[in-house]
Amino acid sequence: MSRRSLVALSAAFALVAPHAAQAARPTPVPSPIDPAELNSGTYWAQCALPLIGIRTATVTVRLDPPGHTPVSAEASIPAQLTWSMPGIADHLADVPGLASFEGAATDDATLVADDSPATISTVVPRTAVGPGPIDPLELTGAGAASVSLSQEGAARLRVGSSFDLNLVARDEAGAPIALPPSTVDGSGEPAEDSDGDADTFDVRCSIDGLTNPDDALLEPFWVGDTDGAADFQAPSAPGAVDDDPADRGANWAILRWTPSTDNRGGSGLRGYAVVVNGTVHELGPDATSFELSGLDADTDASVVAIDWAGNTSDPLSIPVTLLPEGEVRATPTPSPAPPEAPEGSVVYACKYPLVGIRYVTVRAAIAAPEAAPLMGESIAPLVFTADLEFDGLDPFVAGEEGPATFDADVSVGVIASTTADNGQPLVATGRLTGTSFPQVGAARMTTDATGTAGPLTIDEPGRAQLDADRIAFNMRWTYADGTPYVLPPLTLDATGEPVRDSDGDPDTFDVYCTQALGGAPYEIGAFDVLDPSATPTPSPEPTATPEPTASPEPTATPEPTATPEPTATPEPARSYTFQGTATLPTIAKGTMPINGGLAGARFDAATGALTAGTLTFNDTQGRLLLTSDGLPVTATIGFIPSGPATGSLVAGQLSVVNRVRIKVKSIKAFGAIPLAGGNNCQTKQLSVLEFESTDTFSSVTGGSVATGDYAISDLNGCEPFGSAVSPATASATNTVTVKLEATAPSA
Repeated sequence: MSRRSLVALSAAFALVAPHAAQAARPTPVPSPIDPAELNSGTYWAQCALPLIGIRTATVTVRLDPPGHTPVSAEASIPAQLTWSMPGIADHLADVPGLASFEGAATDDATLVADDSPATISTVVPRTAVGPGPIDPLELTGAGAASVSLSQEGAARLRVGSSFDLNLVARDEAGAPIALPPSTVDGSGEPAEDSDGDADTFDVRCSIDGLTNPDDALLEPFWVGDTDGAADFQAPSAPGAVDDDPADRGANWAILRWTPSTDNRGGSGLRGYAVVVNGTVHELGPDATSFELSGLDADTDASVVAIDWAGNTSDPLSIPVTLLPEGEVRATPTPSPAPPEAPEGSVVYACKYPLVGIRYVTVRAAIAAPEAAPLMGESIAPLVFTADLEFDGLDPFVAGEEGPATFDADVSVGVIASTTADNGQPLVATGRLTGTSFPQVGAARMTTDATGTAGPLTIDEPGRAQLDADRIAFNMRWTYADGTPYVLPPLTLDATGEPVRDSDGDPDTFDVYCTQALGGAPYEIGAFDVLDPSATPTPSPEPTATPEPTASPEPTATPEPTATPEPTATPEPARSYTFQGTATLPTIAKGTMPINGGLAGARFDAATGALTAGTLTFNDTQGRLLLTSDGLPVTATIGFIPSGPATGSLVAGQLSVVNRVRIKVKSIKAFGAIPLAGGNNCQTKQLSVLEFESTDTFSSVTGGSVATGDYAISDLNGCEPFGSAVSPATASATNTVTVKLEATAPSA
């Protein structure tokens, strides 16, 4: 039941009429639940739009089934699809003359009973997008769900993961405005134009958060060929239970009732709604009690049963009379003040079910690798340890009725970063040592956890710092006899953000934590990351001169070829300029020019090894397409080398290897509409350029070289449209071909 349905329920109890005897064609029991709420679901989605890229939207799928739907191989159930996207008003204003959209919206679905496919198809009427900014843009289509219904009974549809719009943009006169087709879907995968019509364009969405199939289920509707098959009968009312003083305290009370039943052949008992002081609490069909806490006065409560058709029973009224001299139990509020953190520790605010906010003091560490890793090298999982002190739980767990022990899994979000990159997330996971709850009045409960963090890869050299972010516990509390102490799942974390049950296990519950007082990142580990192309710290041959006492002046040897010393025959440093082309098959039509230089190149006279040299690239521009048939854009791309160039010149064949970070400095559609760019818009990983000669190379004059295929990773930092361009930039078949021309050598 949705939260909005529950609010409607609490407001409508007074409208529920007494039940009359059922006739051949009964009048449905008035339901306080709006059918539009009962048979609908709203989902987050990632949608790919022309000119704008991939953005977040919401998709609402709504069915409007009649009281019964006949069995049919070609059933049609009225439906409505609504698509809403915020934050694109400025982009719409950039489309000359745009006045409206119209078209079609579709969603794939599945009939749960037999996994048969269903298609929800709707028509979107002409919808104005001006004058003036409209935010969010909302388009609604009306139509039907087409599905084969082969048997009587309750049926449910499961919403699919893809949602598509096929639209026409029109000006004030109604003439179509041609927009380029989308070439990727909401997840960045390639997608083709759906109809080949130049006047239409597609908006392809991938619905998020459907890892749990039940999250995509719409409410049941009744399938049957006769009027009598429809469920118009409410469940029986919950039964009263004699009052027991043991169910009352100074600020709490336990409500109890006997189970309800639904009519034979009905849609089935869905659950109960408990209403106290205008607040509705939803319970499952097996519930027969509910505990109220934090009460400060006598009150009245009501319990109703609800079936899957939306029919509600007569309410059971339960007076709640407190016992002023009775037991006082902990309430979710107020939360205690955070304790002071000892040096090296950080205090986290944690949200518990029913208990509310409590605090945990954390001293965590991630051990460094045994040997300093190389940049770009996969680092095996690292050892994670944590000491934990839980505060403020003793009033809640005190007494013989409270839990005796607990254990938990812990997950810590960690950001790994060097001074040269933007950081990358990883998760440290561990297991808490099984712990007994403290005696009544104990201030703190202490335990520890061990586990691992990683694996991970650091793409930049330097000092890598590991900073702890948020923490989550999946806890299991137990009574002294080992039976689970059950708490309901959380719906909001410590910051008020929505959360879901992580594992679906009714015997466990989640606790979500964030730093209580903010402050600087909490460093829990650090280690050095080495550059494989850099000269090793220990000099490989500090006594490279074979006889330092006999020849104190290495340059005094009159015959430099008689000794293997690299400096014996001083080769002048040479520099080269180059120009050529870069091919980017997945995002470019044709080629784009590229130029730059190789400065200070020195080649070992004996081995031909490139012992020094700096490769530089000038920014390049070109008329690009996001795919071979996609949106025309003008892009400015920079190649930023990481470390010196390495390679060799042997028998007239030059090889040069350099790692580069590729930055997208600007991308504009049609040369005018900015899509992405900025100093932080760069590839997540370094690309390796390996140049090889394509003809005979001379250190004196130069020659031509080309790379083999090299990979460009996805981008990050391309706010606000990084996700729009990263799928188009990632590629493994890029090449560069250039001709180097020597300039005057230097000493």
